[in-house]
Amino acid sequence: MYVREEAVIVREEAGEEDWSLFWQGILLDIMESKQVEEKLREANESLQELTVLKTDFTAMVAHELAHLLAEVGGFADLLSGDGLRPDERERALARIGSETEILKALVADVRAAARIERDDFDLWLRPVRVGTLLDAASTYAATLAGAHPLEVESSADVRVMADQYRVEQVLRNLVSNAAKYSPPGVPIKLRAYPAEGSGRIRVEVVDYSYGVHPDDVVRIFEKFGRGRNQEGQRVAGVGLGLYLSRRILRAYGSELALARSPVGSAFWLEVVG
Repeated sequence: MYVREEAVIVREEAGEEDWSLFWQGILLDIMESKQVEEKLREANESLQELTVLKTDFTAMVAHELAHLLAEVGGFADLLSGDGLRPDERERALARIGSETEILKALVADVRAAARIERDDFDLWLRPVRVGTLLDAASTYAATLAGAHPLEVESSADVRVMADQYRVEQVLRNLVSNAAKYSPPGVPIKLRAYPAEGSGRIRVEVVDYSYGVHPDDVVRIFEKFGRGRNQEGQRVAGVGLGLYLSRRILRAYGSELALARSPVGSAFWLEVVG
């Protein structure tokens, strides 16, 4: 309880020269005003944190866009020159395509981050085959840098209720992360099988990287949360992929989680069978 004490000295004339002195005071209950002050302080702190986040986010997006545009521009300049062999021209075109896909994914994530936090965000659930979702992930994996072959294992090519576009977006994020954190040429596994006792289909994306840093297990699912590489340094990106993916899945009662794996990382999601 918060109170404020106010007091004054009161003097009363007891004769021509004598004065008697005493204190007169009151206690004021200021609990409500203190609560208002605390809320204002917390609001100001939140605004300051939001300002920092926006500044960091803008810087990260600008950095990523500058890097991607520099890559595309560099290969475009290379193609405009003379003397390229057919195989070199093909590799340059493939890299431009790969960087363009990453750029498109970045723009899509930024847009989705704004959309998913609005009240009108919704999902369009309809029957879709698990094989269709896996094929889309395989096609996307072929565009990624690092020459990571995608090994697909499925024992559940059934129809599930899902927002096909959104689940494919989640799988693209997971496959992209797996490629980003794995050494070049190392395969990525995509598995689908019935989840035990739930009537759902579990889909896993497994890589053979150095795994998620113990301090990042929670952070990587937070907005703007980025993982670290083997040296403990932040990996390039804006930290929206896993945040968006989990929000999308939770919007219709599913989940995205990191599974324990003896090597690398294994992220899983479940869709209703």
